[in-house]
Amino acid sequence: MDAMEKTVLVTGGSGFLGGWTLVALLRRGYRVRTTLRDLPREPEVRAAVGSQVDPGDRLEVLAANLLGDEGWEVSFGVCDYLLPVI
Repeated sequence: MDAMEKTVLVTGGSGFLGGWTLVALLRRGYRVRTTLRDLPREPEVRAAVGSQVDPGDRLEVLAANLLGDEGWEVSFGVCDYLLPVI
């Protein structure tokens, strides 16, 4: 299975390290899911990532908070890897 068929869940995609992790994974061809506590920040995250790489349909943004259980079951869905970036 090549990178284009693998999905990585990156927590904290709105942070500095998380954002650059998204860019690096997308550049390598992975499908990427990221979690945000506050979904209204999604356009900001997409703009930051889009300034470096075209994510196409390979970037998915979901709501989940590390301080609670809500949203994690959906976020994990079908993921091959997890990168907890805080």
